[in-house]
Amino acid sequence: MANVNVKTKNQLKKALQEELVKRTLIKYFKDKSIDESPIYPPTVFDLPYRVPELLSAVEVVPFVEHMDQMTNVVTIGWNLFVLGTNRMYLGTSTHTNLMEFRRSISGPTQTTNMPSERKKTAAQITEFIMNILSRNKGALLEMPPGSSIPLFSQMMSPDRAKIGPTMSGSFYEKNKPVF
Repeated sequence: MANVNVKTKNQLKKALQEELVKRTLIKYFKDKSIDESPIYPPTVFDLPYRVPELLSAVEVVPFVEHMDQMTNVVTIGWNLFVLGTNRMYLGTSTHTNLMEFRRSISGPTQTTNMPSERKKTAAQITEFIMNILSRNKGALLEMPPGSSIPLFSQMMSPDRAKIGPTMSGSFYEKNKPVF
């Protein structure tokens, strides 16, 4: 009988964690005034830092899709990775140069009049994340009561660029074998 209670307790705990993450994601998008229209991709760059339970499960990774050497205009593609390998393509953003791109992810992102391709809505992103997390045991980071995210992880600028068409973010960096 004790095994049934432990199993039920774990199932209930997982369901409550998933509901907390879902509500936190909805609040995240609501706080950013994002409605049901497709999202400008740089807007969600800070998602893993603003939803503490997703810090180790979700990454938003930009990559250079096209760069015009004559004008320095750069088109950035955006991927959202859940648990390192489950990818959702968010679209593209175009920037006048790489410095302007860096500023767009370091501070409050505002839509520019440069062209962009917007592929996903807040509801689609939330559904994708929740579907992946619900299928994987232990995917959510459990925050102990009274704890907070370390200050270094709240910084918007990553310590090292994770840009490149073959990179899927830091998941593999954290889990690569040490020789």
